[in-house]
Amino acid sequence: MRRLAPFVCLFLFCLQAAGESKVEIRPLAKKGLKFTRTTEIAGESKIEMKVGDSGMAIPMTAGIRAETKVAEEVVDAKDGSPLGLRRRYEKKSALTSSMMGMGPDKPAESPLTGRVITFTTKNGKVERSMDGGGADDDLLATEEIVDPMTAAVASGKPVAVGDTWQPDEKLAKAWLQSIFNGKEPQEAEVKCKLVEIAQKYGQKCARIEVTARMKVEMVFVGHPDPVLEATFQGDVYFGLTAGVPLAMDAKGHLKGDLEQRSPTGTEGVIPLDIPLDLTSKVKVGEADFK
Repeated sequence: MRRLAPFVCLFLFCLQAAGESKVEIRPLAKKGLKFTRTTEIAGESKIEMKVGDSGMAIPMTAGIRAETKVAEEVVDAKDGSPLGLRRRYEKKSALTSSMMGMGPDKPAESPLTGRVITFTTKNGKVERSMDGGGADDDLLATEEIVDPMTAAVASGKPVAVGDTWQPDEKLAKAWLQSIFNGKEPQEAEVKCKLVEIAQKYGQKCARIEVTARMKVEMVFVGHPDPVLEATFQGDVYFGLTAGVPLAMDAKGHLKGDLEQRSPTGTEGVIPLDIPLDLTSKVKVGEADFK
């Protein structure tokens, strides 16, 4: 028995260490928590538009650019979940186009830009209102009280380095729609993997490898709205003290076909493959509602 004692102690130590190495990646909302997140996604590629049967092709540039800057303040919370919250979009814009003097050269701003959205919870039901009134109820209903990025990458259980998980499709759709500032995706999938626990951005962070894919109808000026596939992969740094993602850096592609049409009908398709760069940064403790 004495010979077994060291092995028993080692086994118990390993069990304890394994338990301590697990973390739960989850929101940690508390009254007074403030943050401002800036997210940008952009890319462009060269394409050619054929001119009738002449064999000629006009060089063009297809591009996408979307930017969101949002401030949040938790005004009431329980068990790490927000019950009351204020949100203001300083910027919420998007532009997809094939450019050669066609279409707008500036991204279109959302009607939510510059407005303060207030969330309250009554009898377990979340209610939304917007300063100044005149809110589009359908548009306002797409806003969730929990930050969509936080909800999408939360593990929902304690995880160790190497573990994987994924949110349900509803959460995946909400997050990806918030990045591209466009229509709701027809399909969406997000996969997460805990890569390491590291000290970064002034606190202990979980580095999560994120792989995402969605199919969505997008607006391209001068073409019927195509259904395109967007994919990206990169790292999210989730602040385990703040309870929100603090940064993200990812790369991906937007692929599909643009129909080329003339007054006589469809003349063919233009294949798209736009490389994407996606970045997101958070400043905790800062939120401007002016």
